[in-house]
Amino acid sequence: PNVDKAQLVDMTGATAHLGTKNSFEVLGTILGEPSVLEFRKFGRLMQRFNKSLHMAHRVAMLPESTSAKHHDICVFSGAAMAYGWIGTDPPQECVKKYNSKMWESLGHFRYGIAGLKSIMTGASLELGPNVLWRQIRTLAKRNLELLALGHTIHDSPLQQLVHRSLVSLGWVVQNDQWS
Repeated sequence: PNVDKAQLVDMTGATAHLGTKNSFEVLGTILGEPSVLEFRKFGRLMQRFNKSLHMAHRVAMLPESTSAKHHDICVFSGAAMAYGWIGTDPPQECVKKYNSKMWESLGHFRYGIAGLKSIMTGASLELGPNVLWRQIRTLAKRNLELLALGHTIHDSPLQQLVHRSLVSLGWVVQNDQWS
């Protein structure tokens, strides 16, 4: 291991800039469960959050169709904001602010059934489904890599987080598979 590049974390809470021993940031991801105030202390994460809001604002000004704006917001804002949530979900206050900014940037739909548009657009635009999708993909990739290396798969905070999220959406486990 390269000790010079190692990222060390003071878990005692004695370091003033961390402010907590329950959560910390490593390589742009949050480990632990930060409160909203703690969330604001993580530099990279706050930069990514503010950048995604700014990018959505810029996309809103583009002279393009609503579907093109939707695509651009998902690519430029959604992908950046959904990255890094492997130990906890984003704080609800931040999720609400992000989601309202994304809908505001998208503008108004002219035609179609309101409920259907909300479902179809919200599933790819809002932060909650995007974070969950990334968590599921990360967990699946992790499990495949562990099996390929001959390791057994043990319970992890990410696995518990995905399990809680899927159960809250009404999914159930039957014969070791989700349905």
